[in-house]
Amino acid sequence: MPLINRWMFPNLYGDIFRVMFEPVPALAELVNKTMTTLGLEDGNYVSVHVRSRYPVPRMPQRNVDKNGGQLVLEGRTKGYLSHVSGNAIKCGLYLAPDLPVFFASDSNEVSKFALKHPDFPDGKHKIVTVKRLEEPRHTDQDDGWPGSVPADFYSGFEDLLIMGGSKCVAHGVGSFGSFGAGLIGNRCRAIHRAYNGKPDPCPNDRTENTTIPVDKVR
Repeated sequence: MPLINRWMFPNLYGDIFRVMFEPVPALAELVNKTMTTLGLEDGNYVSVHVRSRYPVPRMPQRNVDKNGGQLVLEGRTKGYLSHVSGNAIKCGLYLAPDLPVFFASDSNEVSKFALKHPDFPDGKHKIVTVKRLEEPRHTDQDDGWPGSVPADFYSGFEDLLIMGGSKCVAHGVGSFGSFGAGLIGNRCRAIHRAYNGKPDPCPNDRTENTTIPVDKVR
């Protein structure tokens, strides 16, 4: 079985997903409109995903995950996520240096920050994101989002489907980014962050299919 710190979906997952699921017309229209607005062409961009609110040991704010409040990008949190997002973008550019970067995150503030990241001041690389007024909702929040309607969750699916149309995906901790990589068959991907939250520069060996015997699993 794969090592626990190597998030990965099966290579055939994208084919299975597309056979089993189809976006409703409103969501499909939203994705197409967003890609047109951002200037993204199917298979001709790289996606970078940062799970900003994941409660890893290095994360200064611990109460802002799926059941918490809005992430505030300031102080130590800003410094940490600036390092994480900068490294993530560099990993995406390592995979496809000449392609535009689609940046996705579970924090709208981090996505906005990525557009003007201090590591890329010259505008040489095209970085785009969906500008939102609130964080994408997690479908698995414990209270089930009482009073919500399906459209309230479109933003998460929008990011996922756009990642699924990219040439390459760079992702970090959690399974959402690796889901996007799985949708392209894992054919071009990088993992930019360790399971403990530490950014890991690319190239690294985190996408290698290292396995361990089942009887060694604890």
